[in-house]
Amino acid sequence: LLVRAYAALVEEGRCEPMPAETVVRAVVPLSPRVGADLLATWSVPSLVVDAIRYHDAPHMAPAGHRRFTAMIALAAAMGGMLADRARPSQVAEKIAGHPSLEMLEMTEVRIAPVAMEIASEARQLTSALGR
Repeated sequence: LLVRAYAALVEEGRCEPMPAETVVRAVVPLSPRVGADLLATWSVPSLVVDAIRYHDAPHMAPAGHRRFTAMIALAAAMGGMLADRARPSQVAEKIAGHPSLEMLEMTEVRIAPVAMEIASEARQLTSALGR
């Protein structure tokens, strides 16, 4: 959304064009904050707003929201790997080292089989959808 807004400004001649890499580097860190601010204006519960705002750094979320934010961070990391079509073993390996595990009091032994199962099911679904 922010990138499209920038493109419209350039098209209208209201700002100078910049390399796409520069725009993405400037916009990506803003996305969680902008999304969280928008959700807050819609009266979405603060637990959800904070999970969006701090999903890249759950330890920075308000104390009462850290556990939920860590769950969202873990899910987002796993979703990103699945979107990149990582193999189940790769997902399990990368998730095992995720910093949110400590906040969730989960061990590698406990999360690895879950990550493998989710990744395997995601691959089957992707295959079934022909992607």
